[in-house]
Amino acid sequence: MAQARADQTLLSCLERYASERPDCLFLIGPCNEQATYGGFWAAAGTAATAMLAQGVKAGERVVTICENSIELFVVIVAAWRIGATLVPLNPGLGSDLLGEMIATAEPTLLVVDGGSTKIASAIEIADLLKLDGRPNPPASPPGPGTDALIIFSSGTTGKSKGCVLSHGYLAFFGREFSAMAELDEDDRVFCVTAMYHVNAFWAFAGSVVNGTPHAFEKRFSASIFWQRSSEVEATVFDYVGAILAILLRSAGERTSGNRLRACLGGGVRTEDLAQFEKRFHCKVLEGYGLTECCQPIYQTERDRKHGSVGRTSIYFDARVVDEHDRDVSPGTPGQLLLRSRTPHGLFRRYWRDPEQTKAAFKGKWFATRDLVTRDTDGYFYFIERLGHVVRRRGENVSCFQVEGVFASHPMVQLAAAVGVPADLGDEEILLAVELVDGATMTPKELHSWGIEKLPKFMHPRYVRIGTLPRTASQRVERHRVKSIGLTADTYDSGTIG
Repeated sequence: MAQARADQTLLSCLERYASERPDCLFLIGPCNEQATYGGFWAAAGTAATAMLAQGVKAGERVVTICENSIELFVVIVAAWRIGATLVPLNPGLGSDLLGEMIATAEPTLLVVDGGSTKIASAIEIADLLKLDGRPNPPASPPGPGTDALIIFSSGTTGKSKGCVLSHGYLAFFGREFSAMAELDEDDRVFCVTAMYHVNAFWAFAGSVVNGTPHAFEKRFSASIFWQRSSEVEATVFDYVGAILAILLRSAGERTSGNRLRACLGGGVRTEDLAQFEKRFHCKVLEGYGLTECCQPIYQTERDRKHGSVGRTSIYFDARVVDEHDRDVSPGTPGQLLLRSRTPHGLFRRYWRDPEQTKAAFKGKWFATRDLVTRDTDGYFYFIERLGHVVRRRGENVSCFQVEGVFASHPMVQLAAAVGVPADLGDEEILLAVELVDGATMTPKELHSWGIEKLPKFMHPRYVRIGTLPRTASQRVERHRVKSIGLTADTYDSGTIG
């Protein structure tokens, strides 16, 4: 098993593998296409030279609007080899939002993959990779402190911010992925998230620092998940958002000979976690992380406590504080603050937003804006995002708790609770749900089922059933649910007490 040193980058790892074991398998794509370390490194060198010919210089930005493919990985590493900063964007964002993010990034080169995204100034990824070039670009490799990525947050609760991540950060969180999964030379990571989400880079980095093949899909698909994970001989996979909930509510079953032993991620509900492990015989390793600070708290197969997100990594300090920034006692909810003990444990800044960057810190502590508790053994328990609360009739209602009750219904795949304006001040609760495929149920029936399980002040007044807007990581975009508001097909229970 190969492990990156603290002063290494993913590039230095890949260069070493290409030299020491050029014919060993590196990547396995969605259609079982493959790349070796040697072939991949040479292709990335050629692509880097082609980028230089397109005018890209060290320190400039390369935007990609592409689905997962080996060619996309080549372009990513090529950009890094010349010291450029990669800005991966979601092709499904729509022209307005894409245009806004492109304008913010100010790229020298814009790469698309021939899909529905049509931008006049872009170059097709296939055309870029056809350009002739020497396989060794004339550029010094970037150091750990150099900008590698600008990841725009998924914006589930509001406007996205561009998180600037360094090469050292990528290598560091790759080592933490490897530690969380306890990877060895027999493991194989299977990535089901898109390479414009930080989780996909986290899983990729884990494979690189561990020196083992990395299998990936274009996007998550419950219908083929078990078959594909068997085909690529995966032992661990990454998850985000509702992926485990969707697998639980799908008809697919683990296939014979499947090697999966664990999945790594965050955001699964406690009841879904238990059911997933029982049904699929795969350990769920919940952790806590953000784009700004990836997985500072996690658990391993040997160190778990049911319902928690784990304990702090040895590289982080954590505090739980009240609204006056005073530390609270174990079991008391408070905001999570984090401090890195290593130079590359946190994001560098928000892209061209010094005010938001400053506001993200309380002195040397990164303020997560997440509400948690910590027990006497040091295990953390996620409660909710600060602000993901509805003020209703003078009571603070946890949207997370309301969602959890209705998400436990066997016909419900996803649930989102948001606040909408009330007639008499404060807010009322709107519950929006997406049913499992083939399920039929009226909003009134669902409302009647759920209110028996909640105190009266937490009863949603409004219920809407339909397809929920989601990010690429399968997180519900609550701000979009809220902006849609009350529609003609929204059920009004009349509950106002």
